[in-house]
Amino acid sequence: TGLSVSQDTLLNALLCCWWPCCCALLTRFTVRIMVPCYKEPLGTISATVTAAMQADLPPGVTRVLYLCDDGNDPEKKAWLEQNYGSGHRGEVHYVAGRTRAAKEINGKSANLNNVLKNIIYKDQVKVPSEIPLHEVIVVFDADMAAKKNFFCKILE
Repeated sequence: TGLSVSQDTLLNALLCCWWPCCCALLTRFTVRIMVPCYKEPLGTISATVTAAMQADLPPGVTRVLYLCDDGNDPEKKAWLEQNYGSGHRGEVHYVAGRTRAAKEINGKSANLNNVLKNIIYKDQVKVPSEIPLHEVIVVFDADMAAKKNFFCKILE
């Protein structure tokens, strides 16, 4: 299979390689995609993650995906590492291990808050004003597959 790279992507990569100081100037947004899940089947999760990772990005946008697994499912972790370990279009993180409170009724929001406070913005929890202004948070429910042009529509 051939590798298709846009001219903007290639130019950004070359500039960052030769002049690292340019990378910060070329980054318009960092999109942090959160996919909370609990006991959904792997097929559902894989469709959502794949759509989010294959969706087009505008120039200067980086993507970081967090699979927020309250079910602590080793099958989901293995699938994510096998399919998006390294060398793919953006970073991917598997996050699990949060302790669910007994009879918890707000599991999804607690799951998202856990990742925001303890993973993504752990250094800014006490000073939220230090969260960079180029950060964009997108949440896809476990069964929501992004359209190919989703990020281009919301970020251009």
